[in-house]
Amino acid sequence: MPSETYYVATATLTVAALAFIIRALLVLITKRSGLHLWMVASALVGAFTEVIYDALTFVQFFPAAGTPKVYVFWGHNEVPFLFPAWIVWFSSMGFTAFTVARSRSPRARMWKLLVACSAADIVGELVLMHAGIYTYYEPWPFRVFGRIPFHLTVYMAAACLATALILSHLHARLTGYQKLFLLPMAGGVTLAGLVFSSWPVVLAVAVSLPPVVTNLLGALSMALTLGMFSVVVRLLPNTAVEEGAS
Repeated sequence: MPSETYYVATATLTVAALAFIIRALLVLITKRSGLHLWMVASALVGAFTEVIYDALTFVQFFPAAGTPKVYVFWGHNEVPFLFPAWIVWFSSMGFTAFTVARSRSPRARMWKLLVACSAADIVGELVLMHAGIYTYYEPWPFRVFGRIPFHLTVYMAAACLATALILSHLHARLTGYQKLFLLPMAGGVTLAGLVFSSWPVVLAVAVSLPPVVTNLLGALSMALTLGMFSVVVRLLPNTAVEEGAS
């Protein structure tokens, strides 16, 4: 991969991540709420789990020659690019989820937001894959434009939104040092949800089952993803959600 492409993508995401950090700090100062800042911090911590997600979903990142790797897990590269990427993905979707949660009919709007975030994920992934940042190296079913597993785009959007809803729910109830338990939320929700919902299709892809069986298990994983998201949405009161103290 050309070094320029990798550096441009990393720099662009870093600038976007800084914008979300500034936004979170402004909310802390003006509204006395640390909810947005905890979301950013959780995403930053969660980035360390990316290689586990990549190993389970058959993704490989390709850093530019000479760029450092944070560590390697089962042959998968944890690269600096991932840290601003996690902040941007989780903050953009999470901050929007916080707003929707405080609106009228938040449950219905959260499903619409899932559709919008899934579409945004597809666009973002297409750009990054076209740039050669990473690739899916196994034959996933239901690929968008023959490249991106549709199930994973929906799953990632659902994971980001579910993280925001659970984090918001706990943020309003935890106090003092208890809020440190919010830090592993992004990575924990993403990996736990993946194990719960995606094991059928991951198993099918890993052992190279026939395409018909793989497609059926892919549909089952999609159903489990939507069912899991439905449970989280039901935890959301159909009234305004207060951000609570910092």
